[in-house]
Amino acid sequence: MNCFKSELTSGTLYEYRQKIAETLIYKVDAKLHADTYTKRENYDMYAEPEFTGKYLDLCMKMYRSYKEEKALENAKKVVESILRNQREDGYLGCLPVGKETLNFGVWNQTFTVLGLLSYYKETNDERALEAASRSVSYVMDYFIEGNVDILDSLNYGTQHISILYPICKLYRITKKEIYKTYIQYIVDRIKGSDLDFFNFEDILKIRSRKGIENFVVLLGILEYADILGDEEAVTSVEKYWQQTADTQIRNTGNGTIEELWTENGNGCMLLGEDIKANETCVAVGWIELSFALFCLKKEAKYLDAVDKTLYNHILASVAEDGSDFAYYQPNYGKKIKSTEANMYKCCRYRGFTLFSYMDEMLYYEDEKCIIPMIYTSGVYHSSDVEVVTETNYPFEGKIKITVSAHKEKKIKLRVPKNCHVAGFSVNGGQKDFEIAERYITVNLQKDMPLDIELMLEFEISTEYGEIDGREYASFTYGCLLLAAQNVSSDSVLEKEKLEPQKMIPEGDAKVAFTIDDIPYCEYASADNYSVWMPLV
Repeated sequence: MNCFKSELTSGTLYEYRQKIAETLIYKVDAKLHADTYTKRENYDMYAEPEFTGKYLDLCMKMYRSYKEEKALENAKKVVESILRNQREDGYLGCLPVGKETLNFGVWNQTFTVLGLLSYYKETNDERALEAASRSVSYVMDYFIEGNVDILDSLNYGTQHISILYPICKLYRITKKEIYKTYIQYIVDRIKGSDLDFFNFEDILKIRSRKGIENFVVLLGILEYADILGDEEAVTSVEKYWQQTADTQIRNTGNGTIEELWTENGNGCMLLGEDIKANETCVAVGWIELSFALFCLKKEAKYLDAVDKTLYNHILASVAEDGSDFAYYQPNYGKKIKSTEANMYKCCRYRGFTLFSYMDEMLYYEDEKCIIPMIYTSGVYHSSDVEVVTETNYPFEGKIKITVSAHKEKKIKLRVPKNCHVAGFSVNGGQKDFEIAERYITVNLQKDMPLDIELMLEFEISTEYGEIDGREYASFTYGCLLLAAQNVSSDSVLEKEKLEPQKMIPEGDAKVAFTIDDIPYCEYASADNYSVWMPLV
């Protein structure tokens, strides 16, 4: 791909991104993160370096996006602390001698290294690259030279092999063969084990059912596959994704209970806050993996998955001021918009990461085509093409795209799942079109701007399920899950009266219906709500 600049310009996603940028740059205390790497004698479960590594990465993203010197200043405070506190042998953490790899020990270094690499790529500070390299060498020497099992770790063996991801990033920067050796060592240990992500029949038979930990490993495997040209590894990740989509991802766009994949994971269930369902980390990881696979395969299903998760779980779980994200989100009851006190901040920083990097998720471009990945108001500029999109999707169906190419190219417009095309025009005139593999393709001529208008009409789909012998129903409008508002314990729907009636939204709702006289709105705006409603 060539160099590009892409950014959100208006709408719900833009507004949250602006709030999150302000939080990261001006409201998060950089000194607290800089203090992360001070030694702690009795904190074996201390996970703060994970969040500090992400904070460092996000400061650099904010600096790249906004050129705010404050963001760079914040990052420098963290990096200088890392350089002061890194041990001579390369260990980069806060645990005492003898406990360096316990629990989150390697996991923490994974994300610190990623943050250092982000800092290096923006500043060319060789000290940051050296610190990242020494940390990775310390970790891998511990397992290889020490003959210690890298699969013997917290969270069913996934914690330590997360280091595969930053090692691949290090190799791309340095091209040093030692990193290929490390990559191959980890891959060889995974293959043939009970954590074999390369050869499996059922994702529930792999030792780890953990959501976000497995996604980090899978992202690492995709990086490995690209570096070493292993197409079979890509096929394995596709298989994992498809089984997860088919059996685990619920109508809210997320999955897990107690952070684990479960039998009948996306079946009809009433999931309360007490069982820790739908972890936000998993939602973000699912989006990241879906984008990664889309960039390889260009299949519309991956973008449909992004829509479902982004506009349901993510928007349901972000605080109105952009300062926090829920750790877990039920599918009935009261909406949760923050992380409880004294809980790990992983969901907060993964949510921050999603919105901070969202401008890079708007468009895909290669030599032949450009594809809007998220339908939202935004702009895109590269040496080959400029695109301006205006839309209030998925709350409204009109998508206006102005595109100008400096060479012959194609623009491919996805027809999302649960939608049909109600109108399609180019330069004001209605155009005949074909839909192939869920895309409408338009040929772009050199220096001939086009004004394209795609009008989508959203369909209502009904899903049925059973709980304790009683039938329930759930409704989706386009990609938006609908939730019954202000429901009481005796609220029921009559099966003969399930014809949704569209209404004018009130309050915070962007979409409104009544079904059998019960008010519904999109899941993200609902409160005192239920996704699944009993039928009589």
